[in-house]
Amino acid sequence: MNTTSLPIVWLLFALLPSFFIPGVSRAKEPSRIHQGFLETDRREVAEVDREATAEVGQEPSGSEPSGSEPSGLEQKTEVPKSSSGPSSPEYLTFSLEDAVLLALNRNRDLKVQIINPQIAETAVEEKKASFDFEPSLKLQVEQTTDSSLLSQKDIRKAARDEYPNMPDEIFDSYFNEYFGNVRQAEIEKKAQISGGALSLSKLFSTGTRLELNLQGQYSDEERSQRISKTDAAEEKLSSSSSRSNASASLTLTQPLLAGRGRKINLCLVREAEFDRQISAYELKQYVIELVARVQKTYWDLVLAEEKLSIREKSLELSERQMEETKEKIRLGKQAESELIFAQAEVAAEKGKVIDAKSILTQRTLDFLRLLNPEVDMLWERRVTLTTPPAPIEQEIGPMDELIATAFRSRADLAQAYLNLQKGDLEVIRTQNGLMPRLDFFITLKSLASGIQFPVSLSDFNGSDYAVGFSLSRPLGNIGAKAQSRRAGLSRLKYLESIENLKQAIQVEVRKAVVEIERCRQQIVAMQANRSRQEEKLKVEQEKFRLGRSTNLAVFQAQRDLTEAKLGEVTAVVDQIKAFIDLKVCQGTLLQEWSIEMASPLIR
Repeated sequence: MNTTSLPIVWLLFALLPSFFIPGVSRAKEPSRIHQGFLETDRREVAEVDREATAEVGQEPSGSEPSGSEPSGLEQKTEVPKSSSGPSSPEYLTFSLEDAVLLALNRNRDLKVQIINPQIAETAVEEKKASFDFEPSLKLQVEQTTDSSLLSQKDIRKAARDEYPNMPDEIFDSYFNEYFGNVRQAEIEKKAQISGGALSLSKLFSTGTRLELNLQGQYSDEERSQRISKTDAAEEKLSSSSSRSNASASLTLTQPLLAGRGRKINLCLVREAEFDRQISAYELKQYVIELVARVQKTYWDLVLAEEKLSIREKSLELSERQMEETKEKIRLGKQAESELIFAQAEVAAEKGKVIDAKSILTQRTLDFLRLLNPEVDMLWERRVTLTTPPAPIEQEIGPMDELIATAFRSRADLAQAYLNLQKGDLEVIRTQNGLMPRLDFFITLKSLASGIQFPVSLSDFNGSDYAVGFSLSRPLGNIGAKAQSRRAGLSRLKYLESIENLKQAIQVEVRKAVVEIERCRQQIVAMQANRSRQEEKLKVEQEKFRLGRSTNLAVFQAQRDLTEAKLGEVTAVVDQIKAFIDLKVCQGTLLQEWSIEMASPLIR
């Protein structure tokens, strides 16, 4: 380093201890959303994956997987890798509980949604950072060179300018003595200036701004002269000089109208905190929807399996009826035309079985997509479900209590109230903008020149100060008025949105209750219908054996029984899904599963 630049470094380090600059430290709060956003006392998720692959390579036995000790969902799932080839699909066995817990741990869409609260957390930190200390440091080294060639006339003029009040006789005598034999002079100046500035500013939540500025400069100048005389002789002269100075200033600015007070200056921070809380509620709402979607997909898959089973049994009955028809034709008890009805019915039932298998495959893909188990050859797997559908006898409860629970628990309603509070902050902020900007300021400044290093406070001689007010306001203030009016209208919109959402919630809850009651009555009707259709089919089959009925009547009775069975199992699944919809409408689905959001932002 050039030694001429060292003094400025000493200057800065010498001035810093003379001023008290408090440090700022704000510990970053750990986000519980990062560390595992769900807590549950349900079965350990790792066991779910192991149970799902426990019967890999075997035909499904339909047995319920064994349980394990409770654990948090944040535990990483470990699944044994399969070694079988693609020619032998493997079975994954799930209960309803297994499916829900595995989806909460492995669902890819949920992993995407978990990031949103973390992003909102960074916005809070960004807004808080506006109240941090803002240091600024500038160091500069400048070097200049200036040369000039002066004739005797120029030298005389420069000397006269240097002594303008000297009498002519004395000046002439002085000039002839010292410069009479000078023909010309070549002057060269070299200057190196090292300087630096350190500033530190801090905005407080009250609106007060404090600014500290420290500046220092050190200059080193070298001057050389080469004088040519009339007798061809030359004379060289050189000189050097150095100067140093420093300044320190402290400015305090306090808003008196616009921008005054913690309430207005913390508005943006509070809005970011509301956004963070809204993001947490959005995550909760997504988790509720995910749990509901997993359950509905599970029951849709159960229904698809039941429908396939019913269709296959119907096909089996049709094929058996066709064989009986062939036997009767062989014995001459029926006309050959009866075989056409039997063959047509078998072909129709085969088509329905094909459709049922296709629907089952699609439901399986949807189910595996939601759960995303950590296994090889995921899309070639076949699924066995161990929780059978059964009618729910649970009492619903009074309508007023259901709606009151929904008002307390709905995540989207909580978001609406948070948006209203954000609107209140925006009203405060824009109303503040209607006032003129009136600031009080005071500046203290001290200078030091010709100082020696290191520098102390005693080197600063004298101090200056400035005190005053500054006032500013746009003419008409149209922009601020428009912002204030927009904020008021937005708040009114949030109020109306809350009332609209409350009304929608009431309708959703009432419709869910109506659907549950419909399914309950439908189950009773379908059970009675299925029982009657079974008896009807037995009668038609017996009449056919006695030669008193036709294939057409038997197949019609068989179709009626198949539709009755499908209607019964569909009604049961619809009732289960209706109860799920009711819990979603109330916002209590997670409580039903003992699942809690670990974020402290959610009440």
